[in-house]
Amino acid sequence: MGLEVPFRILAFPGTARIVSDGPIAASVHAASLASQADANGPHVLLTTDALTRRGARVETADPVVSTQISPELAFRLTTGASIANVSLHVGLFRARPTDDTASLLERAELRYDTTADGTAFWRAISSDGATLESTTTTAAIAAATEYVARIVAASASVAFYLNGVLVATHSSNVPTPTTGLRAGVYLLTLADSARSFAFGHLAAGALDHGQLAGLGDDDHPRYADKAFAYFLAG
Repeated sequence: MGLEVPFRILAFPGTARIVSDGPIAASVHAASLASQADANGPHVLLTTDALTRRGARVETADPVVSTQISPELAFRLTTGASIANVSLHVGLFRARPTDDTASLLERAELRYDTTADGTAFWRAISSDGATLESTTTTAAIAAATEYVARIVAASASVAFYLNGVLVATHSSNVPTPTTGLRAGVYLLTLADSARSFAFGHLAAGALDHGQLAGLGDDDHPRYADKAFAYFLAG
């Protein structure tokens, strides 16, 4: 499989819409959507139903990357007014994650789950489908706070960043290089109370341009300069 880059999924200014800027379709689910904006740009607030294990999400409609093409993805999001009784997942997944935090689902994610994690720090999580690896980072998570979560993956390792700071690196128990992974932000409420997050954008590029849709660097001279322009902008 190949990743056409760059692509973004982003909040559309002035509306409660999330759109795709590129060849990858977006899939959005929530009980309600609302337009927001701050100094860093537009956001869409996604809110769950007020029933336990109901969710809200923004994701690529299909698996779009594998670690063999060394993808790099950045997610800008803001946590909701409460992070009590939530299961929040940001990253790359073979299938949609759930609040089953012991699942061996292949993934590379930054996670906060009130029940499983307890202390309010982000966790870096990866799995190869057989073994789960979890690192408690030193990055605190707080309500109503903006984060840029970045996942930098390769065939044998995954690096996890929050707001530009490297918080963990996993060199084992990472997704199989050929496994198709979808990208997304997923929130579940773990109580009969609505929970929310605000989505700004998801931006994606790939380090190994020679594996993009089967074409080499000479076929894509613009990628070398532009593939990470979205990340450099923060």
